Amino acid sequence: MAEHDVMGSIARLVPPGSRVLDLGCGDGALIAHL
Repeated sequence: MAEHDVMGSIARLVPPGSRVLDLGCGDGALIAHL
């Protein structure tokens, strides 16, 4: 599964308007996608 597909799958789990705490150690791509 490509990174973009994974981010899309995760984004579908987060309801619109939700607050997300990003504790990852990456470049912030997921939180930017959300």
